[in-house]
Amino acid sequence: CDEERPSCAQCRRGGRTCPGYVREMKFVDEGPKVRRSRRKAHASATKSTSEKASKGIDRQNKDLLHHRETSPDVGLSQPSSFKAERDQILSSFVSAMFPLGSPTAQISFLGSWSWHIPPRLGSSVVLDHAALSVAWAYFAKLYGDPIALRNAESSYLCAVRSLALALDDAKDQLSANVLCTTVLLGHFEVWLNTRSGLLTLVLTDEYEDLCQC
Repeated sequence: CDEERPSCAQCRRGGRTCPGYVREMKFVDEGPKVRRSRRKAHASATKSTSEKASKGIDRQNKDLLHHRETSPDVGLSQPSSFKAERDQILSSFVSAMFPLGSPTAQISFLGSWSWHIPPRLGSSVVLDHAALSVAWAYFAKLYGDPIALRNAESSYLCAVRSLALALDDAKDQLSANVLCTTVLLGHFEVWLNTRSGLLTLVLTDEYEDLCQC
């Protein structure tokens, strides 16, 4: 029987009144369908949030770069200005390494390791300059911005000078901050293909201390 309505083909051929059909009820599990629908909605919301956050970070970073371009008198020698700028740049840098809603836990090894930097800031001049140089280098690469590149190079020079002084200090030369600084400057030199200030230090009398560190 083809179970057509109002009458099946067999009843029509026989000229009979179709008695109808008895349909048994059955339970259908709609759970998988509902879960798929929820997953799609969640994925769409997460993507939208991620895109908005990413655009917000990009806009904030570009505004900061513009501020540096229009305010050349704001220098690293001014403690309060330096601290505010350092905190803002590094906060943006860490956020960029760990974008909201990213399907992966981190973007790179440096991104994972960068979480250990903020708690140490303010306790070591050499680490402050090194962290700032890497953050500026990242944004210089990301946006191709010459202002960010100059800021990165300036912070790098300050970091190398400070590192040389720290290696001459018996108390600081084996500290965790000095170790963090050497790793950060190494990343900076790889990113920007810079002539190695670290190599220069290694080839001096501080070689043994740096290796022990």
